[in-house]
Amino acid sequence: MCGQECKTVQKIQMDYIQASSLRELLNKVNSHNSDYPECAILKEDIVEILKEEETFIMLYYR
Repeated sequence: MCGQECKTVQKIQMDYIQASSLRELLNKVNSHNSDYPECAILKEDIVEILKEEETFIMLYYR
């Protein structure tokens, strides 16, 4: 068993972040994680990063 309390959170809602560059996208994720550490965007939450013309769109579970 777990030494500490075992807690699994299933994220079922999908959301997106839109940015004009990958650097801006990373800055937005880092800013979100700093502002809301209890619901941070983790690497395993990211579904896909799309590029649509000059816009990057990151799909993730929250």
